Amino acid sequence: MSWPLRRPVDLVRSRLDPSNAVGTLIVLSAVLVLAVGYFLTSTSAGQAGSQTTSAPADVMTRAQTWVMANLSPDDRFVTDQQFGSTLRAQWGRATIHAADGPLALGPHDVDYLLLTPALRSLDGPASPVIAQLVAASTDIADFGAAAETVEIRQVTTMSQKQQDRQRDTRGHSQLLAARRLLANPRLNVQGVPRAVLESGAVDIRAAAALAVALDSARITLLDLPVDSSERAAGMPARTLHFASSAPKRTAGAIQGLAKTLAPRTNQRLSDGSVMLRWSPDAYPATTLPS
Repeated sequence: MSWPLRRPVDLVRSRLDPSNAVGTLIVLSAVLVLAVGYFLTSTSAGQAGSQTTSAPADVMTRAQTWVMANLSPDDRFVTDQQFGSTLRAQWGRATIHAADGPLALGPHDVDYLLLTPALRSLDGPASPVIAQLVAASTDIADFGAAAETVEIRQVTTMSQKQQDRQRDTRGHSQLLAARRLLANPRLNVQGVPRAVLESGAVDIRAAAALAVALDSARITLLDLPVDSSERAAGMPARTLHFASSAPKRTAGAIQGLAKTLAPRTNQRLSDGSVMLRWSPDAYPATTLPS
């Protein structure tokens, strides 16, 4: 079978035929739309992936600084490789398990889970352990926002039901303690510290220590500062800044606090006021003094 020969002029007319030109434009337009769509989808997916697997450098720095200032190298941590390397470089002897492989751990083996975006997006042999630790822990400090958040989580061996009960009890105890303090005529408190007390957002250990201080003298509560990262996690104020009408008696009373109530730091400032600060603790092992 032979194909009929076409004259050059016929070929030119065919190329210039309006129906062929329109068809060609439609095909080219469709290809272009698909190519642009693929590029945009790939770029968005890549950006979304990067947002869920890493936190900005400043967020990581703030989280690492908080951990080193408020926790101890004697604590046991689980985190990602990057966070773990930084803590090892600073502390050396800290027990840090990096979730870059299988983890044979449970809540009994860990004090804090440093939950980064990399851990949340983990898909490997360590992911079931991370999920278990998240369920067995309480958020005590948050850095960043949305998918870039780094959470500092305190791990417990309590069941979920026990954790929920403990949180309810803690909230009730804090509010009751704050109301007792506000009703004490020896306490002078105004402005922001008063608002914090009225909301019940004060650590039960700090509230109990303030009650003991009030037994020794008249107290002016100057401040109840709360770190913004701890406030974001719903944690109460754990720092007291106050002035006493009888500093020596109050100092003696604070020194005599039970171990479960004792502050981590006890600082007397140049103006004679006192700053007490407790370690962060979502599960304080103390009750209100009778």
